[in-house]
Amino acid sequence: MESTLMTQQKQDEHIKQLASKVNVLTTYNKMLEAQVCQKASFPSTPSDGLPSKFKLNLREQCNAIIFRGGKQ
Repeated sequence: MESTLMTQQKQDEHIKQLASKVNVLTTYNKMLEAQVCQKASFPSTPSDGLPSKFKLNLREQCNAIIFRGGKQ
């Protein structure tokens, strides 16, 4: 009888711990959801084009081209 009572108390304690962890995860999820909503409503870059800092001159980086026929 005592072992059954002890087992039930341990199970109750585990259930309380799990409930506490679920509450923490729920709170964290709500915080992340709020941050995602803020990011979605205020985009940091315009959606109609690429960022203005992207300027790459590919001709300066290309040294040689070898074709299938072997010509350079």
